[in-house]
Amino acid sequence: MQVQSYFSSLDNLDGELSTLNLGPTHPATHGVFQNVLKMDGERIHSAEPTIGYIHRAFEKLAEHRPYNQITPITDRLNYCSSPINNMGWHMTVEKLIGCELPKRAQYMRVIIMELSRIADHLVCNSVIGVDTGALTGFTYMFQERELIYEMFEEVCGSRLTTNIGRIGGMERDFTPAFHAKLKAFMQGFPARFEEFNNLLERNPVVASRLVKQLVRRLRDAEDQIEIMMLSDTQSKVVSALLKLAQNHMESTMNGAISFTISPMELSTRVGLDVDTVKRV
Repeated sequence: MQVQSYFSSLDNLDGELSTLNLGPTHPATHGVFQNVLKMDGERIHSAEPTIGYIHRAFEKLAEHRPYNQITPITDRLNYCSSPINNMGWHMTVEKLIGCELPKRAQYMRVIIMELSRIADHLVCNSVIGVDTGALTGFTYMFQERELIYEMFEEVCGSRLTTNIGRIGGMERDFTPAFHAKLKAFMQGFPARFEEFNNLLERNPVVASRLVKQLVRRLRDAEDQIEIMMLSDTQSKVVSALLKLAQNHMESTMNGAISFTISPMELSTRVGLDVDTVKRV
């Protein structure tokens, strides 16, 4: 369906159009959005989408709380990576009041946020498989996510909505059990993640449903380069990368979804020195 504004001209239609408010859909649908549809009977004439519709009145709730009681609200902004939201709020307040953390607390934050980032990516990437018909990788990766949640539990007593950390530092030091679980996770995770990649990237179901869409979007992106206000050098590098990606996808429809190219190889293709390519 071609999406167009429902405020556009409807003079060429006979009869009366009805407006249908489709959504906002439930947050569990992996792509929260609202669609205001103009309907001609059961036929959709136009749609006005609101992408990312997940407003939870965060700002209004925060207006009635002291700054140190706002952290639990930030959990709900993205439950897949609550600690990052928590600490983002903490760092905002610390910047406002001129508070500088001890180095140890800074390192602890980085560790927690990196674990949170990994957990979030595990959910997002495994759900792509579920949405395209491949469930196995999802179940594999949720085992690893559980290991991360166990580490969060060691620090703050919670798993999903963590309320972890405090403005000015952390609520407590890492326990010996946390260190043991972190070490075990770091030793075992790379191999299991590689297994997940093999399950997903070369899965013919996933590839057949994603690659063709990516090729089409690469072509669209190539058409948009002229209006992106890039310099000649940037345009040359971006065009080369898009072309390489498009050729790779078209030649390996049921193969690996990802590919790599070194700055040296790319510089040879575009006729620029390596340092320039790296800067772009």
